[in-house]
Amino acid sequence: MKKPVLLIPFAAPQKELSYLLTDSADGMPFARSLSGLDLDAFSSVCVVLLKQDALRWGMTERIAAGFAAAGFVEPEFLLLEQPTESQPATIAAALTALSVQGPFWVKDPDNYFRTEVVADNVVTAFPLDALTRVNPQNKSYLSISDADYVMNIAEKRIIGRYFCSGGYGFADAARFLAVFGGLEHLGRLYLSHIIYRMLLDGESFRPLYVEDYQDWGTREDWLEFSRRKN
Repeated sequence: MKKPVLLIPFAAPQKELSYLLTDSADGMPFARSLSGLDLDAFSSVCVVLLKQDALRWGMTERIAAGFAAAGFVEPEFLLLEQPTESQPATIAAALTALSVQGPFWVKDPDNYFRTEVVADNVVTAFPLDALTRVNPQNKSYLSISDADYVMNIAEKRIIGRYFCSGGYGFADAARFLAVFGGLEHLGRLYLSHIIYRMLLDGESFRPLYVEDYQDWGTREDWLEFSRRKN
């Protein structure tokens, strides 16, 4: 089976997430966020950045140093000339620029979890009640059937026990681009909107249950994790 491409979007105005590139290279949260995945299961890893920010802050050099310290192969970098309206728009731009065909994954860089890598339509899932510290308003939630399929996904609205832990797998890049193209006129989109449209079209997604989920969605979250770790 063809290995998926891994895309890590970091191309929105990222002042509020700049802490993910701080700390020493061997402790950089951006790189550590990937340490629960087998990166050899991907055909390639690409970090998507906004060119003006990447050049101004030396992001490619800092991320490459973090990857090297973690023992990862240096990723590819895609530098976008202009900001996009949404994460799905960033992903669509990357798929087009990289001529991706077949399966791909998207991983948010502001969290950590452990799971297998599956080249299919999947959403990584973790139970809300397993967290001791959480901001429930910044997540998408899943309704899962008894047969273990995703029946519904909703942005920032609790519809089930499980939420998306920041990993998304798509079986076909061309299909993603087609669905995004049909929704692009709506403006501000989330990946949950793309998945919801695909569910309505009769496509299936499986929940991919993860372990050891850690949410670093704010600087305070990361600092709290660092204090507990030390």
